[in-house]
Amino acid sequence: MNKSFWPPRFIETKRDRGAHSAEEIEAFVSAVTRKDIEPYQISAWLMAALLNGLSETETSALTIAMSRSGKTIKWTQLNAKFRETKLVDKHSTGGVGDKVSLILAPLAACMGMTVPMMSGQGLAQTGGTVDKLLSIPGFNMDIDTERMAKQLLSVGTCMIRQTSEFCPADKTLYALRDVTGTVPSVSLITASILSKKIAEGVDSLVIDLKTGRAAFMQTREDARRLAHSLVRVSREAGLRTHATLTAMDSPLGTRVGNALEVIESLEILAQTYPTDMHKHASAPLEKLCVDLCAEMALVSGLCPTLEAAETLAWKKLRSGEAHEKFLELCSAQGAETGWQKKLPRAKFCVDVKASESGYLHGIDALAIGWLGVEIGVGRARAEDPVTPDTGFEFLVTTGDRITRGDVIARLHLNEENPAISERVLAAVEIRDSKPEVPPLVLERIYDV
Repeated sequence: MNKSFWPPRFIETKRDRGAHSAEEIEAFVSAVTRKDIEPYQISAWLMAALLNGLSETETSALTIAMSRSGKTIKWTQLNAKFRETKLVDKHSTGGVGDKVSLILAPLAACMGMTVPMMSGQGLAQTGGTVDKLLSIPGFNMDIDTERMAKQLLSVGTCMIRQTSEFCPADKTLYALRDVTGTVPSVSLITASILSKKIAEGVDSLVIDLKTGRAAFMQTREDARRLAHSLVRVSREAGLRTHATLTAMDSPLGTRVGNALEVIESLEILAQTYPTDMHKHASAPLEKLCVDLCAEMALVSGLCPTLEAAETLAWKKLRSGEAHEKFLELCSAQGAETGWQKKLPRAKFCVDVKASESGYLHGIDALAIGWLGVEIGVGRARAEDPVTPDTGFEFLVTTGDRITRGDVIARLHLNEENPAISERVLAAVEIRDSKPEVPPLVLERIYDV
């Protein structure tokens, strides 16, 4: 142990509402990384930090220290050509049916951005990009940095899974936060998110911060508070960041399920839908992807205005270029030839029909997310497996007029389960009055 770092004194400082120096925080993170501090001591400090808070200066120091706790990427050192690129990424705080990354990465790449995207697996009601991509036969998410660099320069994007090489201190702290009731700390969330993006070596970042009944930040006020922290600390770390608050009350798009979400992503990218109903129900998700991609173009300096960025994004999407880029990405990462026809399919397909007439006011994303865990779409524990083929397909979106007997959802199951149909129906809110349909993008936060 570093003789200048004494864990009890460090804990007592925050317990007594004192402030840590950057050097003390660096020593703490080093001790966490080397396992020179006991888990119960880390837990005690986490609780003190939650209750008494960390200042902006402390949060910045913690973020930087965590980003340096493991491997970091300096793209320009790998290849000087990266000096001419716009290295930008997007981070989502998690949602149900959130397949945005699958559409966003290729769309941003064909607009001229360079997108090294590291993603995680799903947990609880939220889906993970890793699980979706691994439903593609042959797709390899475990490629080394040198191969990433080559692919970024040739394709414009790569999508890999996070590993313990990056920010190992965060992995330790996050695991303890999860079991000690200290997850809600804005400062700890900020450091966890940003440390990985700094280690990833991007120049700019867009954060898709979900808020609503199926989001971690359920109120807009809490989401805004976290967004302000993320933008402030990013600025201190030299990372240009825009935060966008987006709604997470109903599932995003028409599909919830790993292979099913790949299918919907392909429909949006190719601008080809099986029915007009699917096209209509996917429209809000399509617009959200364009909005977030435009934010990436704006924060990276690729486009001078949001309007210009949106125009370019729509052009690349509607031309089919983004679809071709996604196929190029999949091929570069080992997807089997003709993989689109080899995506896993569930054994049973069950229609869910409306039990009443009226207008759709929403679908409870939280309820659907937890139902997904039950049928294998998601996992209750990090070590649980997921099934690539099961899930839900919704054929209506908020504001639609529904007649009793209409098919509003389709279940993709590997075992017959009549109770699931009833529970999906219970998650669908139908009323007599027509609702106002708010946009998915609720607020944009650029500077604080």
